[in-house]
Amino acid sequence: SGAKPPWLREEEEEDGSKQEIGPSYEEFLRQKEKQKLRKLPAQRVGANFDHSSATGEGWLPSFGRVWSHGRRWQSR
Repeated sequence: SGAKPPWLREEEEEDGSKQEIGPSYEEFLRQKEKQKLRKLPAQRVGANFDHSSATGEGWLPSFGRVWSHGRRWQSR
């Protein structure tokens, strides 16, 4: 069509005020502080997982016979 894309056009500010998109910086900081105060439940799944434990490169989870060999009904 030959028209310039919106990001290449010169912006015309008639009233001199630019409209912000999204929350202000202060609102963002308030929301961030609220999220810090929120605590996860202690009894959630994986709460006691030890992230510092070392595992070897050859470690894979055991999915039983379904992934190894044989039919599913044979693993019961």
